[in-house]
Amino acid sequence: MAEPEHQNAEHMVPKAVVADELSPAKSLMAHVQEQLHDPRTGRLDAQRIAQALRIPVSRLAKTLGVSDSALQKNPTSGSIQGPLGRIVYAITTLERVLGNEEQVLKWLNAPHPDFGGRTPLSVIEG
Repeated sequence: MAEPEHQNAEHMVPKAVVADELSPAKSLMAHVQEQLHDPRTGRLDAQRIAQALRIPVSRLAKTLGVSDSALQKNPTSGSIQGPLGRIVYAITTLERVLGNEEQVLKWLNAPHPDFGGRTPLSVIEG
């Protein structure tokens, strides 16, 4: 006697896919955008974040309230990890909502009526 189709549905998905979806490591790392971190230290890297936002490091330095030279010298400084984390959280959330990096960049750089015609990126910068 054959099992009803709904009872056997889990057998239709390859075990590797099921295991991967349930992987604790994958779940723990879901919010991490590895390309924005320094691979040597694991810290957020201001230069990588500026590059992802397509802005000069000097512009990000101003947003963070540090000098351009200080940020160039130490883009993974512990003192900027909090503010960088908030920026990365916003980027990550926008990517989930908008679907991809290209849409995020468009949204960040488009004048928005709720911000008095300013771009969201200019609001983030203060």
